[in-house]
Amino acid sequence: MKQTFILLLAGVFLFSCAEKKEAASTPAKDPNQNGYTVAKSANIDLVKAFNEKAFALDTAAVRAAFAAENDTIHDNLTKLNVTQNNELLGNLKGAGLKFTIKNYGALWETINDEPTPAGVKNFVIAYMLVNASNGKKSKDVLFHQVCAVKDGKIVEEWDVYDAKIFDELLK
Repeated sequence: MKQTFILLLAGVFLFSCAEKKEAASTPAKDPNQNGYTVAKSANIDLVKAFNEKAFALDTAAVRAAFAAENDTIHDNLTKLNVTQNNELLGNLKGAGLKFTIKNYGALWETINDEPTPAGVKNFVIAYMLVNASNGKKSKDVLFHQVCAVKDGKIVEEWDVYDAKIFDELLK
């Protein structure tokens, strides 16, 4: 009995120390995921600098941030090109409105595994609180912004905000 126990113990010991061969496999891709998110990047810095200049109503800097004249800006679901957007900024400047970014409530970049049909994989998403003032009245407005970035330039932008605030300040 003692010999059987020792043989059994030796067998278990040898079996547990034996080299295990595992089949090399690539984990299956999760169909619920498409990329990753970062909190700091050159594209985030690009969008922050762009926003500072855009809210300063610097139309030349806005134009320089975009890859091409026909890039699309979706301003509250109104589709504009860069020139049309800059005309609106010029109108706001002419009306004496001033803007200040008070803070970013959230700001991150999502880098998708697969590009969009336009070839874009990088999207900077921002929630920012902006103060708008006409010199007499001042209002805060929450902006939600998504910028598609490719090769260090913005190629498409989506902005959603409460435009009624600007109507009030332009009266």
